[in-house]
Amino acid sequence: GPVYGADKVRFFEQIDVLVFPTRYVNEAEPVTIWEALGASVPVIALSRGCISSMVPGDAGWVIADPSQFIEQGLTHLGFLLDKPAELTKMKTAARAGFEAARSKYCSQLDTLLLEMKV
Repeated sequence: GPVYGADKVRFFEQIDVLVFPTRYVNEAEPVTIWEALGASVPVIALSRGCISSMVPGDAGWVIADPSQFIEQGLTHLGFLLDKPAELTKMKTAARAGFEAARSKYCSQLDTLLLEMKV
């Protein structure tokens, strides 16, 4: 369920990976994934809406087939358990991916706002 403020910060500090097995058919662009990436937390998610474009390939995995989510998710988690250095790399990549997307979207917003000042 929802978590806010300092509790949310603590939540992301206490996890190594966000597992997001959404079943919501109309999932669009889950804020939780952006929050995880911004907190340097890699993501394992089910592909819905924009999720596959949100999660950088070096910062997590997006699984296309819902029937394979558990099996593939466990495989990915096992990989990280066996290679802790990879988790560290993915954490860095998660934050970098978040910052790159933020920069891109801020630039697009600035352009839109300039166009609206006609």
